Amino acid sequence: MRIAIFFIYMLAFSHAVFSQTVAQMVANETCGCIGAAAGNGAVDEKVQKCLPEALAKVMEKGTEEERKGLSTVGGVQETIFQARKILAENCRVIRDRALEIKRSTYYTSSLSGKANTFFWEGNELMEKELYAKAARKFKKAIREDKHFVLAMDHLAISCRKMEDYNNAVKWYERSLAVFPEGEVALLNLAIVHSLKNDLDNSAAYYKQFASIYPNSPEGYFGLAKISILSGKYEQALENILIAHKMYVDEDSEYSKDSHQLISLLYHKFNELKKDDVFLTWAEAYGIEISLNDR
Repeated sequence: MRIAIFFIYMLAFSHAVFSQTVAQMVANETCGCIGAAAGNGAVDEKVQKCLPEALAKVMEKGTEEERKGLSTVGGVQETIFQARKILAENCRVIRDRALEIKRSTYYTSSLSGKANTFFWEGNELMEKELYAKAARKFKKAIREDKHFVLAMDHLAISCRKMEDYNNAVKWYERSLAVFPEGEVALLNLAIVHSLKNDLDNSAAYYKQFASIYPNSPEGYFGLAKISILSGKYEQALENILIAHKMYVDEDSEYSKDSHQLISLLYHKFNELKKDDVFLTWAEAYGIEISLNDR
């Protein structure tokens, strides 16, 4: 009896592994198709077009066992279901689209008129640097709308300006509880933790920000600064080179700041007699270092 149960369990397990493997292949093909698809059509439309094409490719290229697993309606439905889950978690194009929708949902005015009134009154006070009064207005806005992300972020900013870092952390975390990918809260939590000299938490938030917003240089720049303070110079160099390349590509004035950090790191590597390591990293990111830079 135990042998029979074990055999059934192994069959179920092998089917689950098979489904996940084939679903991963379908998801990879679909994601590549979405990224390569011409035009600016909605992502949902591209998924509808690319998913069946990806399924057909996997069936064509797959092994006999894989084709057999896709030969039933149930097998196809389960594979599509799993592939969609994988796409939502791992496909950058789809994740970016979902994030765009979330940003437009949470970085906006409240549905409550009262909450909006308190919020704008708070903003006016904050512009006059009356942060304590502004904070009271933002709290009133949040009482009217417990999911008002912008009010939470601005309340946290007011607390930070008053150097009340514990409450700043509290309200940024409240903001993230509503909108976990919120760029304002993530970036500012990294900054506030650095002001509290909590370098580990600061680095963790910078990493999270960079993971969610890989095309923004701010996460890499911040992580480079924290890595320098932590004595992790190679990690600092990699991150500042990424940030610098982005700033230069954007023709941003912040490229001067990243250039200064690169220069500082060169001297640190020089002290450690690791010039070759520094130059190898710089070359890997296509950044030329002249004698004047050094």
